[in-house]
Amino acid sequence: MVEVIIISIAFGLLVFFGYIKGRKLVIDFLVGKVNSIKEEFDSLQHLQFEVEQLYKKTLNSKSAIEKDAKKIKDDALLCTKNIIAEKKKALDKVLCLKKENLQNSIITLRTAEENKLKGEIVKDSVKIVERQLKSLSNDKKLYALLGKCIKKIGY
Repeated sequence: MVEVIIISIAFGLLVFFGYIKGRKLVIDFLVGKVNSIKEEFDSLQHLQFEVEQLYKKTLNSKSAIEKDAKKIKDDALLCTKNIIAEKKKALDKVLCLKKENLQNSIITLRTAEENKLKGEIVKDSVKIVERQLKSLSNDKKLYALLGKCIKKIGY
């Protein structure tokens, strides 16, 4: 009977020490898992930081590109306005000269009529005036088209 008690105590001690050893193994395993999860988390935080930095750089680049594009657009618009203004000035001069020529032709016609010149001089003067009127009409159409362009640009 003493042997059964000794065997029972030995078996109990074996189970108890086995439980403690098994528990220590489980705790070591769980601590290892927690440490690996912590390392993964730290790695992910570092990656998140890098992604945020790249995002900020991208936003800064986008902003710089938008500023450059706006400056280029403004410069192009200014150049276009200047070109249109120069063409308008040139057309004004041409229109003024043609108007003067037309007035001179009208004076010539009146003079010819007053002097009662008939025949070729009057016919030639009429043809010249008709051509100048036609040219002036075309210039007015071009001038109107230029005016529309200026209004569209907002000059």
